[in-house]
Amino acid sequence: MGNSVKIGRLEWIDYTKAFAIIFVIVGHTVSFGSEVRNLIFSFHMPLFYILTGYTIQKCNSLRDVAKVTYKDFRRLYLPVFYSMVVLVILERIAHHIPLSTSIREELQRIVWCAAVSHNGHPALGSLWFLIVLFWAKLFYRTIMRLFSEEHSGIIFLFCILLTYFVSKKVWLPQSLDIVPLAAFYIYVGKFLSRSDVSKARTSPYLILASFVFWIATWMNGIYVEIGTRSFPYLIISIFAAIAGSICVISLCGTLSYLPHNRICEGIKRVVRWIGTNTLLILCVHNLDGFILEHLGIYNPERKMILSVVVRIAVVLFVSWAASILLKHVRFDSVRAIVYNSCDKGSGK
Repeated sequence: MGNSVKIGRLEWIDYTKAFAIIFVIVGHTVSFGSEVRNLIFSFHMPLFYILTGYTIQKCNSLRDVAKVTYKDFRRLYLPVFYSMVVLVILERIAHHIPLSTSIREELQRIVWCAAVSHNGHPALGSLWFLIVLFWAKLFYRTIMRLFSEEHSGIIFLFCILLTYFVSKKVWLPQSLDIVPLAAFYIYVGKFLSRSDVSKARTSPYLILASFVFWIATWMNGIYVEIGTRSFPYLIISIFAAIAGSICVISLCGTLSYLPHNRICEGIKRVVRWIGTNTLLILCVHNLDGFILEHLGIYNPERKMILSVVVRIAVVLFVSWAASILLKHVRFDSVRAIVYNSCDKGSGK
């Protein structure tokens, strides 16, 4: 990538991403409006963007920005198209939906990139995150290349304020109205990477203050839901997500200090595998409703804890099977769904 700075892989990031993707599945399974769901939504998507800030590569020229953006398109955008192709095929087989109808609807989903149905536009589902991440990384790199780091933070906040009022009136295609917020979280992640809050030596006062602020805002119903454009008290909810992310990062960082015995090493291997395959797991999770229904194990009346366990187990098993199959695919852009997370600067 030209003169871009290369960054080594950080083990604790895999641990954090693993727990974050599990939280995504849990948050999409538990009852809407429940305290557990609201707590998870208060940090899980911002956390992924913040982790991107830890690993995002520095570009020393706009040409470098263009090169890495092309790579991001293959790693983040194309998997969305592949997932939609799989969904079209499954819908055709199971429900005999005409291909023209299914393709037209899936293209609408991608164009609008909405987390939920809005103003007559169909929802893309959890894959909205990948498209927004693509644009957020481009926006972040461009701003950081054109302006000083000190001014960049102010510009991100100004753009957040501007697009906040835009989103009150209309949701933009590609969810561009929430891209500045995602880019700001990347900026925060880069800032936090200098203090490295994953380390055990991190100030306990910072962690305690973050925890108190995060829980206090959550208990008062103040938390972000990026996909639905819900930002009560705007700046407060935005920074509450940062506080929650700091707590989760600090907690997951402690896994690196587990004893070096067979059981602990086995646990860390499993967690690392989940963390390095979050993109694939997210793609499978976007299809898991269809999978569970047609496997005959979907039961909305099942107890919530059992539903969560079953859904996580199915998603992880299918992801594991898919990872084995995709490694034998000749097209690099398809195989990247497995190997994407292993890229040291991918961010997700």
